[in-house]
Amino acid sequence: MTFQIWTIKCVMCKKEFEQTHPNQRICGEIECKNAAQRARYAKANKKRRPRVSYERVCKCCKTEYIGHRKNGVYCSTKCRNKVNSMRISIAHMKRRIVRYEKGIEKAKKSILDLEAIING
Repeated sequence: MTFQIWTIKCVMCKKEFEQTHPNQRICGEIECKNAAQRARYAKANKKRRPRVSYERVCKCCKTEYIGHRKNGVYCSTKCRNKVNSMRISIAHMKRRIVRYEKGIEKAKKSILDLEAIING
């Protein structure tokens, strides 16, 4: 499939140029490219919802803050990371407690076995 080279007018600056691609509508000038990009961004920004603010209280440090998400819980990344590290620490401690309880059960069993041997 071959592509014919057409001479068309740039939609931004109205200068004539030769297309290098069948869908090309803008000449190669940097000003035209930037203007077209700004126009695309402006069109996309019109479709965006307006930003909504929510008054919240941080679950970590209990300070009031204004968030921009419905489900926001923490005032900062620092607070979120602090809580996550606490969760990890708690989970680690629970695993250690289970391990110690298993050790205690084994020790009790050993003591009962030894007492049975001694009392015979």
